[in-house]
Amino acid sequence: MQFERGQSNKKELSVGLGNLAYSQIQIGELDSAEYSIRRRIEISRESGLEYIEAVGRRIHGQLLYYQGQFEESEKELESALGSFIRLDEVRAQCNVWIHRSIRSILMSNAEDALRCATKVREIAETEYRERRIIYAEWLLGAAHLMKDDLVDADEHLNEALTRDRKINLVELEPYILLELAKLRFKEDRNEEALNFADEAL
Repeated sequence: MQFERGQSNKKELSVGLGNLAYSQIQIGELDSAEYSIRRRIEISRESGLEYIEAVGRRIHGQLLYYQGQFEESEKELESALGSFIRLDEVRAQCNVWIHRSIRSILMSNAEDALRCATKVREIAETEYRERRIIYAEWLLGAAHLMKDDLVDADEHLNEALTRDRKINLVELEPYILLELAKLRFKEDRNEEALNFADEAL
């Protein structure tokens, strides 16, 4: 009984540290977030809480690519993905693929961004998770835009925006609009590009 209570306390502490790290990332306290998430990983690993440790590694991978530490980020994301595959956590796998695609976009690696975004779309379609489908369409559009595949970029970004507005996913809309602004700029449609950029703000 005491062991179970101890495990429950460690689980709650690990989850709390992850939530704290997210809040610290949002306000730019990246060093504090790094400490919080490393503590989460350490405590959950020691307690045998593989799923919670894997989520921690996914968050850590996200934090690392924010800081431009792309190789270290990939190691953490790969570790998280391995755990989620082992645990048969399909939704969590999808989240890792989202972050791998974003990481590749930040590295200007269009091919890998496209590969990862395609994986997101496949999983999201199987699970039929609208939020993840929107992420996939945004990432597919962004990857095609990097490759100068403007027709495909337009199709995916407009699909993302249409779906986004249907469910009012406000967290993602500015990013979709900014990609549309870049697309219109590449098409030499500067007034539309400015309109999208203004709307994103």
